[in-house]
Amino acid sequence: MPELEPVICQRQGSDSDAILKTGVQNPPPLEQKVHYGVPMEMRSLFLLHMLKDCFKDGDWLFSVSKVVGKVGLLVMESMPQTPYFWAIILTKECYQKMQKLFTDLGAVESRLPFLTKKEAQRGMRCLAECTVGDEGKAWNRCWIFDKIEDLAVVFFVDFGCSAMLPLTSLRKLDMDEFWSISPLAQPFMLQDEVLPSQIMMRQILEGTVVGPLEREPQILKFTLQAH
Repeated sequence: MPELEPVICQRQGSDSDAILKTGVQNPPPLEQKVHYGVPMEMRSLFLLHMLKDCFKDGDWLFSVSKVVGKVGLLVMESMPQTPYFWAIILTKECYQKMQKLFTDLGAVESRLPFLTKKEAQRGMRCLAECTVGDEGKAWNRCWIFDKIEDLAVVFFVDFGCSAMLPLTSLRKLDMDEFWSISPLAQPFMLQDEVLPSQIMMRQILEGTVVGPLEREPQILKFTLQAH
């Protein structure tokens, strides 16, 4: 996983450059700017692999960058003390997709067989139980992006989070009908501040999408609405 700690950009120059010289006016120090590493799960290469394995194309990656203007967001996952989070845009269309998907998954979950250790492979799409804060756990579509002995590292497609789970705790979910709905959550970053130290789940944020992040356009820059 990439580091998420802030990196302070130091001004260039040796220590000797800072020595005061008599009769020479020294320029004011440059402002220090904090940069945050983009989380692995939000990077375009990671998401493109996930989309091709699970949805058979990468169109979603380009469509999410077109959203602009005032929106309401339902936070699904956040990276505390950084500006990054995953959220579902609250529209009637998204609500209908979310309701249909979770209803369909709930109806078949108990009947789906578990994977064996041999069956579970990198790149598979399946179903697993995800912790969703104080509300407990919920079954969600996921993608296996790594195997470590008897464990699978999975990415929860609709929540935007990853977890390490026993291989035998994953259920089969390879029917195309359950992958016809594109990922519900998408990546965002606060433009002017960072998130609190605790993980935010199921909180609604109101504000404005001001455009995509230059180096990772699938991440939208978001400004909170002033109250």
